[in-house]
Amino acid sequence: MTRHIKFIYLLIYLFACFGCNKKKSTQKEKNLNEGVWYCAKYDIENRVSRKFTIDYAEEIKKHSYFKIVKDTVFLKGCKYNYEKVSYDNIKKYSNEELVISFSKKNKPPYSFIKLIPSSKYCNNLEHSFLFIKNKDTLLLFSDGYYFSYTKDKRYKSNYNVEGFPCDYKNPLSISGTFGEVHIQTGFDKFKKEFPFGSENLLDKLPKNNFIDTINYISYNRKDSLYTINKEVSAGNIVITFTKSNGKINFTYRLDYPEY
Repeated sequence: MTRHIKFIYLLIYLFACFGCNKKKSTQKEKNLNEGVWYCAKYDIENRVSRKFTIDYAEEIKKHSYFKIVKDTVFLKGCKYNYEKVSYDNIKKYSNEELVISFSKKNKPPYSFIKLIPSSKYCNNLEHSFLFIKNKDTLLLFSDGYYFSYTKDKRYKSNYNVEGFPCDYKNPLSISGTFGEVHIQTGFDKFKKEFPFGSENLLDKLPKNNFIDTINYISYNRKDSLYTINKEVSAGNIVITFTKSNGKINFTYRLDYPEY
């Protein structure tokens, strides 16, 4: 009887583990290439649904980055410790399997960088891993896109950027200055630089407050501050323009809905 019970427990254990990622090792990764990693390109994964348009992926490619110092990844004022995790086998139909298939890495071990919030004030990321494609390339899979990061400074953004593609509780925020005299010309330049943020915006900024009820966009002007609020399926976009010292300053923020 005792032997039968032990056998049943063994079967339960095996079924519970079946299909899980089989971990080979977990260790602190001290030798990952330190410095700033810039997004250099993106590729589309057609086997999963996507929340965002290609215009969004284009903006991530042009402006997203993160910084690694020793065993810490810095994202928007939050520190994420990381460790290297290697697997011999990967669960089928998982995000990890998709990334490995895309990278065309056919032989294990498969090495990932697991991101761990360093304090309770930092949010867990929805997809909290980076795949080590090689020593010069890290892959992030988010919302049906593969974002490739490199240390090549040619891909550095011209603006101040905070946020990360899969960090839904912290908005993607971009700010900068256009060397333009008028808000309208700064607005025109914004539309060229940010196709996702400027989708469905008017050609000309209204002189007075205006609500576009068809596209759910409001335009508000108060003194030297011009604010645009736009509802999108992924959340809410807020764009501001101010004039200072003969130049146009802008902010652009994507707020995700509360989960």
